[in-house]
Amino acid sequence: SESIVSEGRNRRVYRATQAGEAALAEDRASLAELAREVLGPSWAEN
Repeated sequence: SESIVSEGRNRRVYRATQAGEAALAEDRASLAELAREVLGPSWAEN
């Protein structure tokens, strides 16, 4: 984590690990597949 000052307040900023980024990509792909199944193929075109 890293501390930054934003709008006069101290904030802590976190970054995802490589494993976290990979898990997020997997989950996004699964969600997109579910959306296509529920909403139809035209959803992906928007």
